[in-house]
Amino acid sequence: MAGRRGAVVAVASGGRAAVAVATATVLLASVLAGCDDGGVRIESSAGSSSALPSPEASPLPVSPPPSAFRGPPGTKPAPEGPLPSPAPTGARPVYPPDTEGELDVLELLREDPKVGGNVKKALRPCSAEAEVWPVDVSYGRLTDGHAYDVLVNVSDCDGGMGVGSYVYRQSTNGQYVGVFSAEDPPVHAEADGGRLRVSQQVYADGDPVCCPSAREVVVYVWEDERFTEKERVFEAAGAPGEAPSPSQEGRRSDGSGSADGATDADGEDR
Repeated sequence: MAGRRGAVVAVASGGRAAVAVATATVLLASVLAGCDDGGVRIESSAGSSSALPSPEASPLPVSPPPSAFRGPPGTKPAPEGPLPSPAPTGARPVYPPDTEGELDVLELLREDPKVGGNVKKALRPCSAEAEVWPVDVSYGRLTDGHAYDVLVNVSDCDGGMGVGSYVYRQSTNGQYVGVFSAEDPPVHAEADGGRLRVSQQVYADGDPVCCPSAREVVVYVWEDERFTEKERVFEAAGAPGEAPSPSQEGRRSDGSGSADGATDADGEDR
């Protein structure tokens, strides 16, 4: 057999019988080596083409890299590298009702060209220890969209005064589009059923921050793809519905007295 070394047999010069016996012994050994019955082990040389194939190794499960995220489903992994200290709770994405995705409200405000620079400056954590941002998010059916509208109020960290109110509507492609903004502080917006109520404090000369002379409430409804003013009420201190004097209506720093601040669906000021 190729590649095997048979037993070395010494042949004496005495005769042919010894040669025949030795030859038969070698043949018998070869036959036994070629059988697999009776527990006889089959050996093959290193270069033999009949060598048995080695079993294929099963692939091992790949361990995730150290940076892999192991959080609950539906959440984003934390960005690699050092995080701000601390990571504010208010900076986490929100999940509007009836939607499958998440919404980063801070990023939405920062990338919105309709949001004023002063409001964007207010988008910072009020306290490193408290982990609180001056952003309040709520939801309501304010437009005829297929999903809930997102209502955002931004305030300053010093006195909690509202500096901006916004409504974002989800379009058919999943993007949120700003359809309302009011940036005349102090301002606050809320959903009242299917209506949008925007409140602004009215200060007379000498009024302390805690005690404005009146409050102006403007009610908007969604018509023709935009918010339309339907009602405007002045609630003077102690006399709801009483309009303040003209000297009390100055709410802008430039003294213009405009309290509308609303934008229509295409972003143009009304």
